[in-house]
Amino acid sequence: IHYNKLWIFFTGNFLQDFFQGREIDPRIGKIDIKQFCMVRIGFIGWGLVNVSFLMTDIKRNGTPSLSLLLVVTFQLLYVLDTCIDEESILFTKEYTEDGIGFIMTLGEFMWIPFFSTLQAYYLLHRPFQLCYWAVPPILLLYCELAGFAIYYLSGEQKDGYRLNPKDPAYSHLETIETGTGKNLLVSGWFGWLRHPNYLGDIMMHLAWSLPCGFSSWIPYCSFVSCLNILRKRAEETEKECAEKYGLAWKEYCRRVKYKLLPYVY
Repeated sequence: IHYNKLWIFFTGNFLQDFFQGREIDPRIGKIDIKQFCMVRIGFIGWGLVNVSFLMTDIKRNGTPSLSLLLVVTFQLLYVLDTCIDEESILFTKEYTEDGIGFIMTLGEFMWIPFFSTLQAYYLLHRPFQLCYWAVPPILLLYCELAGFAIYYLSGEQKDGYRLNPKDPAYSHLETIETGTGKNLLVSGWFGWLRHPNYLGDIMMHLAWSLPCGFSSWIPYCSFVSCLNILRKRAEETEKECAEKYGLAWKEYCRRVKYKLLPYVY
């Protein structure tokens, strides 16, 4: 095993090291274990489970229900984007800072492929019929497509600027110098919100739950979980940035007042 960051979380406590992981980015030869678990197992497994639910519904009823078709289509769009733009995972907080141990491995093998498909599983067993010409499909499409656009475009802007600040696509963006060699974007998507990619992610999770109706809270578990996780992650990121960038971060917060939701939070 090639140790990229050797014993980064080694504490000497076997249970703690086992559950939290000892390294950030362990490898076996050329295989990046964390990336393999996150994308190859987690996201591809998520897509395959959803497709199996859709095919089961078609086999049972001849045609899929509109609600199930919407959920599966929305989630496959998310999975496909992750697989195509796999490099973007390398910049996420989970990839760059968290160790890979039993907890993360369990999440990639169980939580992502099965908990994330909860809406499709629910609709397979408790179908909810949406009217084709009613308002809900329009709202769902707006919520999903707008959420995906915010998620994708803000992520592309952040990662693109980080890789090449002199690229003509990003060089016009206004920034704040930090004194650490890195600048803070204060225009574009990140001049609108401090964490626009998180907002897009939350909107998409809501769009995946709405086709299930409101007769049960179960389909909304992943939305609530996503909202809570990203809210906490935003708070952690803000604290780290305040310590790292000091006055530059204070100036950024003064100019960009909202974290996740414009005019609200």
